[in-house]
Amino acid sequence: GDGRLWIGSDRGEVVRAAWNGRGERDARDAPDTPRAPDAPDTPDAPVVLQPLDAAGASTRGSLAAHGVVSALHEDGQGRLWIGTRRGLGRVELTSGKVSWIGQPEGLPSTDIASIVGDADGRIWLAHNRGLTRLEPASGVMTHFGDHDGAQGNGYAEGAWAIGGAGVRGSALVYLAGEGITAFDPREVGVSRSTPRTVFTSL
Repeated sequence: GDGRLWIGSDRGEVVRAAWNGRGERDARDAPDTPRAPDAPDTPDAPVVLQPLDAAGASTRGSLAAHGVVSALHEDGQGRLWIGTRRGLGRVELTSGKVSWIGQPEGLPSTDIASIVGDADGRIWLAHNRGLTRLEPASGVMTHFGDHDGAQGNGYAEGAWAIGGAGVRGSALVYLAGEGITAFDPREVGVSRSTPRTVFTSL
């Protein structure tokens, strides 16, 4: 890939590991992000670790306040999504602005097990109440539980894959305590119509 890897810890720390050989800025970095003082100049140089710059976050909204980092996903719009056991964080990498999404914003569970982006830029969250599809541009969330084919009692942390044996390459695969959930995100439809009320007896 681009020689970047995000790493989270059980203390809410997030760092970016880079080994692009020259320590140069990536196009998605902030324009004023300086080159590391000891940036390597050879292709086989050691990895450079750079802590996530989340300046401006209050103590209550800090990464440390949300504890264990269970999942990380960088999307194509320069945002880093951070899953914890206390909510979902979104960091604008160009500014370091941090915002949090939890139950007050409509997320069914704050115990995030995994974060996966699909081919259309939507974010899929696995948690202990099923799956949630998030539209990053609008913030609209759609939830899938037992009645929708997901596993409402939760998924294992980090246990997911794109594609796999017997499924299409674009399919998302999740592991749960009671089996596996596999589906193609582009084939997931949501009916917006309101069901009719039918009386079968009085």
